[in-house]
Amino acid sequence: MFRLLIVDDEPSIRNVIKEYAKINGFLSDEAVDGIEAVEKVTLNDYDIIVMDVMMPRLDGYSACKEIKKIKNIPIILLSARSAVEDREYAFAELQIDDFVTKPFSPKELIGRINAIVNRYYSTDKTVDILSMQKNIVQEGNKTLQDTETTAVTPANAESTLIAKNQTAATVSQSEQPAEEVRFYDFDGLHLDKAGRKVLVDGEKIDLAPKEYELLLYLITNQNVVISREDILKNVWNYENAIESDRTVDTHIKNLRNKVGHYRNLIITVRGIGYKFEY
Repeated sequence: MFRLLIVDDEPSIRNVIKEYAKINGFLSDEAVDGIEAVEKVTLNDYDIIVMDVMMPRLDGYSACKEIKKIKNIPIILLSARSAVEDREYAFAELQIDDFVTKPFSPKELIGRINAIVNRYYSTDKTVDILSMQKNIVQEGNKTLQDTETTAVTPANAESTLIAKNQTAATVSQSEQPAEEVRFYDFDGLHLDKAGRKVLVDGEKIDLAPKEYELLLYLITNQNVVISREDILKNVWNYENAIESDRTVDTHIKNLRNKVGHYRNLIITVRGIGYKFEY
């Protein structure tokens, strides 16, 4: 059975990857940062490593360099950064095997892990493990389906609160005229949906595509609490994405900085997500 080392400082991500790996026939160990990862690699044998880039104490890039000095193990890097320069550095300088951008589908990640294992190791071992994985997956299909639904879902009470708010918003919207709203004004904050532009006190601001889509999604769900999971699904179109708080939170931070003194319209709802309140 292949052995996987999962390195990430976010427990929710480690837990979901570990669950999917188990269902697909892998043994898994965990590390919370680069230093612990290097220590575990020194003491144990792993067939593949999945490692986050941004971590405390020792980041993923530096950990890759140290691990490569010890053993030649295939590595998949996870990162909320998707710039071409980051990928080029990871592949060219660190000689990693794959680069996956957060947020990501856990099923896709397992597929990438299997692809690397298939081409990296001996035929006999690969055939044996794939046969074992097939049996495990067949027996664990229901567990996998349950994991997809619950792995990164907020607590039941929070989900109920969000669902009620969204239902109320839907009922309220159904009472409005069917004509699509194309312009939104909130004092000096103006969003032109038709022109896909945002003005702050009459001055156009430059928003990245996801920043614009995030603001539009918040505005069209005005006064409704929206979970990070729902934001990932509706703005990033990840139906079964592992939740990365940093991905959503970083875009919210950037958006707040760009809308200036209207930043207070974007409210943080602790433990759940965000809402646009006016």
